[in-house]
Amino acid sequence: MQKVSLICLSTLYFTAKGKAIQTLRAERQKIRNTGQAPKNLAKCIVEKWSCLSMHEVIYMKAEFEPWWMFEEWEEKVVSRKTFVRKTEAEAYRHQLMEQLKRKYPQSEIREEAFAAFWREGEIEYCESCDDDMQMYHGILWLKNGSPIKSF
Repeated sequence: MQKVSLICLSTLYFTAKGKAIQTLRAERQKIRNTGQAPKNLAKCIVEKWSCLSMHEVIYMKAEFEPWWMFEEWEEKVVSRKTFVRKTEAEAYRHQLMEQLKRKYPQSEIREEAFAAFWREGEIEYCESCDDDMQMYHGILWLKNGSPIKSF
């Protein structure tokens, strides 16, 4: 048996959903009662939580399409929303895409991870390139920090 910090488990507790929470509650109660956890706790946590992924749906406005993900792309983020469940991220992404489709007549989608929307003539001046640049409204879907892949 080894001493375990409840902080780590609390983080999992607040990010987990559904049945996983019930399992974690039982594990936390055992640790509270004994002050110790089994030696294989790390392996147990990895097995129980490997199904959890972090999905992010990001809306950005930039002078480039979202799939380029240039070094400064995160500076262009307008909003980001995080989900544990893929279905929730997918539903939110769909809702956001429908809003942008109604607003912007031009669009291009690449894989599941990227979508760009724009209106010809929506330009902003770029000081570093000394030119007017087309503006794009982009959606990125990231899973654990990387663009989601289509299968």
